[in-house]
Amino acid sequence: MEELKEKLVKFGDIQVLKDEYVFTLLLTKRTKKLTLASTAFAIMEIVLDYLDESKPFVEVMKNEEDFLLLVLKPNQNESRN
Repeated sequence: MEELKEKLVKFGDIQVLKDEYVFTLLLTKRTKKLTLASTAFAIMEIVLDYLDESKPFVEVMKNEEDFLLLVLKPNQNESRN
C-alpha cells in the first residue's frame, strides 16, 4: 500500500485510502490540473494496477474542482461465492 500512496501523493493529498470490501480513495487536489479527465483516468489506472483486477467495477468516480473520489467494488458474482 505504501507504493500506491507514493504514486498518488504526486497528484494531491490523500484524505482517505481504504482497501476493504470496496476500495475507496478521496484525494484533495493541490493543482487545477487534476480536473482534467486524463489525470483522473491516470489515477484510476494506478489504482487498478495496484488492485490487480480484484475490484474492477467503478461504483463512484467524481472529479470535482477540489477533490477526486474513487470507489471500486469487486465483481458481485465472485463476492457471493
